[in-house]
Amino acid sequence: MVMMMRKRSTVTAALLTACLAGMITGCAADQKQEDPVQSDQGKQQAEQALATVFGIEGSTWSSASREQEPAHAECTIDGDPHAGRQYHWNAAGSAPADPARWIGTVVQTLRGQDRTVSVRSADVGEYGTLHQATADDDGQPLVVVTANSRTTTVTVESICVAAPDADAD
Repeated sequence: MVMMMRKRSTVTAALLTACLAGMITGCAADQKQEDPVQSDQGKQQAEQALATVFGIEGSTWSSASREQEPAHAECTIDGDPHAGRQYHWNAAGSAPADPARWIGTVVQTLRGQDRTVSVRSADVGEYGTLHQATADDDGQPLVVVTANSRTTTVTVESICVAAPDADAD
């Protein structure tokens, strides 16, 4: 019973994070293509942002979360709705002992990397207070981290990068 409740709270927190991230990012705007080197760097920046969150002490992340491949979706570059690719990661970790304090550490870490971070908290009923930190800077990956007394989640979205050349596959 406890395991089922834990899984349900993890899924609920992940869904809340995804919903909040979706509200924050909205529809992707048409982006002007950078040079190909920058395109590769866009995905790498997002992977580094994810690794940064995984490295913050206080929450434990499974090896499956740490090693997951990103999902991806098409995005628009230079007016072509199929020219770009945006990478998405979503992972759930253990609940920190003090979720508000842990989110504070996330905020300090991200701001230490010159990111603009917004913070909010919301009462989500039986799931307690959900604390959230969001870093959403132009030209940088979106990072949304949530924590409550039951779980921690992180969602990272890369900037829109050039899609791999179909001939290269």
